[in-house]
Amino acid sequence: MITMNRSSFPLTVALLALLLSLASGRQSSGAAARRSGRHGEVTDTDTTWAVLVAGSSGYENYRHQ
Repeated sequence: MITMNRSSFPLTVALLALLLSLASGRQSSGAAARRSGRHGEVTDTDTTWAVLVAGSSGYENYRHQ
């Protein structure tokens, strides 16, 4: 079982979000290029994703970012 203290939790969440966004962006850009025939062209069926990350000095105030 992996234990995590409060100070490492936000860093872990931020790193996971970064990795997921990079992996998702790589797959979707390749799929979009194959569908449209040209790299960089955006069609009406494409979906744009964004990841927002916020930090806090303490765990108690995590909802009020």
